[in-house]
Amino acid sequence: MVEQKSPIIESYDDFIQDLSFHTGMSVGKIEALSSKFINFKCYRKVSIPKKRGGERILYVPGVELKLIQYYLCHRYLEKIAVNNKYAKAYLKGSKVSNNAETHKENSHFLFVDVHSFFDSIDYD
Repeated sequence: MVEQKSPIIESYDDFIQDLSFHTGMSVGKIEALSSKFINFKCYRKVSIPKKRGGERILYVPGVELKLIQYYLCHRYLEKIAVNNKYAKAYLKGSKVSNNAETHKENSHFLFVDVHSFFDSIDYD
């Protein structure tokens, strides 16, 4: 991964103005979407079937929130250098097999699934 420099955020106002300019949303709309009192309304709950039965609940961001998330990811997060030796998930071009390759000689594995993790978060 080639390290790129993330833009420097000089102030909250500059950041929000930049976000507004690049997304076409008003500053007021962006601030409303980031409010903890309205944020839960920005997601829709969907369920998909699990491979081994049951269902998985997903909270899918609405179009406006997703636009903001994509912009922030592209403008800031993708430019942060990551140590690829240890971090495998959520990297562009990463596959589950990349992580598995790292552990192929190990004899013990721990698989963890935190049940209802996001439902357990208190947004107050």
